[in-house]
Amino acid sequence: MKKNLLFAMSFLAFAGCAPQNSDADANADKYVLTTQWGDKSEWVEYKNFTDLGKYTLLMKDFNAEDAEKVLLSEKYRKTDFYKPACTATVKRNSKGEVIIGRNMDVNISKMPAFVTPIKGGKYETVAFSYKATNCPYEYSSTGLQGLDEDIDEINTLVFSATDAMNETGLYIETNMREMDSKYNFYNDGTNPGKTRANLLSVPVLVAINCSTVKEALDFIQDSYDWCTPGFTLHGEDCVWNTGFIIGDATGNYGLIEVARNKVYYTPYSFGQGNYYMHPDLAEYAVEGTGFGRLSTALAGLESCETERQMMDNMKNCMWINELLEPGCMGYSDYNTNLNYRRETPVEEMQAGFEETMKDYKLPAEEYRKGNEDMLRSAGDVWSTAFNFGVNCKTRHLMLRLWERDDTILEVQWK
Repeated sequence: MKKNLLFAMSFLAFAGCAPQNSDADANADKYVLTTQWGDKSEWVEYKNFTDLGKYTLLMKDFNAEDAEKVLLSEKYRKTDFYKPACTATVKRNSKGEVIIGRNMDVNISKMPAFVTPIKGGKYETVAFSYKATNCPYEYSSTGLQGLDEDIDEINTLVFSATDAMNETGLYIETNMREMDSKYNFYNDGTNPGKTRANLLSVPVLVAINCSTVKEALDFIQDSYDWCTPGFTLHGEDCVWNTGFIIGDATGNYGLIEVARNKVYYTPYSFGQGNYYMHPDLAEYAVEGTGFGRLSTALAGLESCETERQMMDNMKNCMWINELLEPGCMGYSDYNTNLNYRRETPVEEMQAGFEETMKDYKLPAEEYRKGNEDMLRSAGDVWSTAFNFGVNCKTRHLMLRLWERDDTILEVQWK
């Protein structure tokens, strides 16, 4: 069966603006890449991706047959990843369709989105990757030209994708788990002897190989030796585990968590934040963030019937609201220790949060008025910069970029 993929970004209409190279021409009969964004004269076309003049980069097709080669490469093993604080919700609507809403909380300053069509796997896939600064860290000085010339970095980037959706409607997203200072939940390998794979590579590897939640669970259990990524953040050694909300076109969905070298599954989970949720893990893992964001997202979940409504609902729990209305939800993340939160009066947490956020209130107010400069230059300010809405049955994905209604990417499988 012929496979077609339609991309659309809402702003001003421009059709057929994909990078003109042999790869794009060869795949022209499989999908149409349509970008609708501002003045094309701002674009800079590189060998391996297109710079749209803002933050978004649409990379050329990636060949899934190179997956094992990348996973065994030194570049992959040394890749560092950043710290998001994300939220996801999932449900069946009245039609029985699995719909998913999701935030990618990132530092809003200079955050690119890498959108990568992946060919050559069992299922065609679109992956979404995000990295801090205006390119990976080592290219902060050389810029995108340096990135364009480093094919190893480009190939590795695909395997840090936080979200992926394939032609069957299977969608999977990643949420981090706060590090455990005693390393009780450190995951040094689920399948010793098999090819090592970072847990942040789960979405792409699942999407190119699986069509249902059951297949994904079997794949994660048996395919690779999954390990926790390790990196340095603010001078401290950190380790992260991950959780994955996953849904398929058959109506199945749930939460997959990997810790203690095991895979834990919670069927029909309502969503996730940045803390363990499976009963065998949650009792012991008291560190986490995103309690307030998930609570707010769940408050609006019942009324959601479409992927657009799911995407909009996720925007309502963005961190910018916390800055302007401290206490409405943000104070619940003031201290990440769950036991501390249970024992601390609400008024005390709210007061502490307001004190922490006071220097950001004016920049936040200006941001709401359309002036981004103050907040973007204020430092390490985190905000819900990307909102997803997904319908697994209709195989439709919507992505709002940078909290703007005029910059929406749509992926519709046909």
